[in-house]
Amino acid sequence: MRGKFFGTGALSRRHVVAGLAGAPLLLAGSNAWPQTIRKGGSLVVAIQDNPPHLLTGISVDILTICVAGQIYDTLIKMDSKFNLQPSLAKSWTESPDGLEYKFNLEPGVKWHDGRPFTSADVKHTFEEISGKYSSLARAAYKDIAAIETPDDLTVVIKMKAPDASFFPWAFSQPNFAQIFPKHTYRGTDPRTNPANFKPVGTGPFKFKEWARGSHIVLERNPDYFHRDTIFLDRIVFQIVPDSGARQVALEKGDVDHLPYFALAPASVEPLAKARGTKVIDSVRPALGEIIMFCNLRHRQLGVKEVRQALAHAIDREVLVKLALNGRGRVATGPIRSDNPPFYNPDVPKYPRDLARANRLLDQAGFPRRGAVRFPLRLSYEGKAEGGALQSAAEIMREHLREVGIDLQLQPFDPAAWVDSAFIKWDFDLTMGSFGTGPDPKIAVSRLYKTENIQHIPSSNLMGYSNPKVDDLLSRGDADLNQDNRARFYKEAQVIMVDELPAIWLWEKFYPIAVRDGLVGLPSGAMHSEVFENVGWRS
Repeated sequence: MRGKFFGTGALSRRHVVAGLAGAPLLLAGSNAWPQTIRKGGSLVVAIQDNPPHLLTGISVDILTICVAGQIYDTLIKMDSKFNLQPSLAKSWTESPDGLEYKFNLEPGVKWHDGRPFTSADVKHTFEEISGKYSSLARAAYKDIAAIETPDDLTVVIKMKAPDASFFPWAFSQPNFAQIFPKHTYRGTDPRTNPANFKPVGTGPFKFKEWARGSHIVLERNPDYFHRDTIFLDRIVFQIVPDSGARQVALEKGDVDHLPYFALAPASVEPLAKARGTKVIDSVRPALGEIIMFCNLRHRQLGVKEVRQALAHAIDREVLVKLALNGRGRVATGPIRSDNPPFYNPDVPKYPRDLARANRLLDQAGFPRRGAVRFPLRLSYEGKAEGGALQSAAEIMREHLREVGIDLQLQPFDPAAWVDSAFIKWDFDLTMGSFGTGPDPKIAVSRLYKTENIQHIPSSNLMGYSNPKVDDLLSRGDADLNQDNRARFYKEAQVIMVDELPAIWLWEKFYPIAVRDGLVGLPSGAMHSEVFENVGWRS
């Protein structure tokens, strides 16, 4: 059971590409490169900050995913053309009733410390690490009834009921489906295990060193089970905090690649035109949005009219124009506009309307007495999105000042932001990048259902609880009929966009920048798969 997958409820590449019709395409993917690759050489990838750790099983931070994607493997993978490929599993089957998945594992695979990889590692990962601590994995694996390991090279997943969103996403996404060594994590709290900073994987590159604030070095794994597809000897993740410095480093050849999350919007056009560099607009089924969450425990933000006033005061068209140089789309709700059939265009709208915003704040019981009605804190990763979050925060501060709200900006490094917002719930407003695809069950329900109000990353940190929304999302999650699912999710969107537990700011595009001569990027659908068939042109 290999090849292209467009299953019931899944997102097809055709839908994703159609949704990006408004994006200014500079190159239509990596096929524009000559495909003759020489063996050897290094790849220097510029990133904006230290990852909080290197274990995707406990959070979905993009810096963690980017680095760990070269160290760990998933059972199966999806290439940049959305075709399924074998990875740790060499083959797989699905029962006709959708209640059983069987994975036949690659023989002879070893962890970087020399220990054999077995089915026990898969079971332990899904049950004791990702399935407990990753919000995406918890949603994806919710309907697993049992994981059986009849021998070292066989994994059998038994389902409570068929799940339209389950395959292949639950086993192919590097942001939550990577497999970790049982012998390293057994009997420990995976959130505090020292291996999170000196990881041992099965992937094509081994962890070498991490000089915090400077670089992370990975070196080629000579025992990699797909070694013929690996051309590079070394990957260096160079930490370059300033977005302008990242652009100059690429132009000068000091770095070779800027991932989408490290590429400043203002750098896209210059790098597309510069000699020796190229920009590739690409597609990701994660369908990310920049979302600003409201802490509903807050005195003012617990009032719906206040949240609606914020939405009317913020000019999201201006955010896209100025913070993104136009490379994005205004978001209208929790599901992106390029995710048919689930997107609902008929939700409440919040055009910029300062008079209405002021009326709503007055009606909510917070009249203006002097220049400021009340202050609000906004937290975020200060260097994220190529600096776009910082720019957007500064713009929103000016917008909200016009209705008497003093927006106090709190930029954090990645680890501190996750701890403050998701673990401690110490925020008024907080914003970041979150996937809304490929399926709402995995990516959307985790953020808004009452059962997900938990102190774990990328969960319902707002404290939002609406029994009607819970019911609609649960019915959409469980139904196998795509028309029914769409109806449930669309009805839930109307309620959520009226109540605004979050303000959905913009839908992301995914440009990457590379040095001329670098072949093979992006290497997978999620942009964080192993760098197979990536290297320097002969």
